[in-house]
Amino acid sequence: MAAESMQRAISPGDNMIVDLRSYRRHAPERGDVIIFSQPSEPGLFLVKRVIAFGGETIDIQNDQVSVDEVPLAEPYMFIDKKYPDPMPHFHEKVPLGKLFVLGDDRHISFDSRFPKFGFVDMASVRGKMVYSLPTLRKRLKWIDATGRVPR
Repeated sequence: MAAESMQRAISPGDNMIVDLRSYRRHAPERGDVIIFSQPSEPGLFLVKRVIAFGGETIDIQNDQVSVDEVPLAEPYMFIDKKYPDPMPHFHEKVPLGKLFVLGDDRHISFDSRFPKFGFVDMASVRGKMVYSLPTLRKRLKWIDATGRVPR
């Protein structure tokens, strides 16, 4: 589920605690890490961060994201300069009922900036990531009942 573009928040193999009821009570908020389904690939769930909502205008100029001409403070954003920026300039209005999402590592993220990915339909949002827990195998060397370390 987690890709390299969200590796600061979630590493591949991590376990996530997801609130599946959160968005029944209220809409996502800017900065939420959401889990959503991809209509073109049933059963595939993606993880990205909410940046803008339907009716808002998103503008990206050289890694600075602005929504309705207000620059966003994004402490979670990571830019790996060894990769070129795939889209240094982006300007578009988010359609109503949709979300504009980005990965935290912008230079390697496949997200709403790209027409093949597009905006995320609110109906496809499944939940909000509450916690990311590294697998215990990463943190501890497991010892099984025989005293061996499984591989």
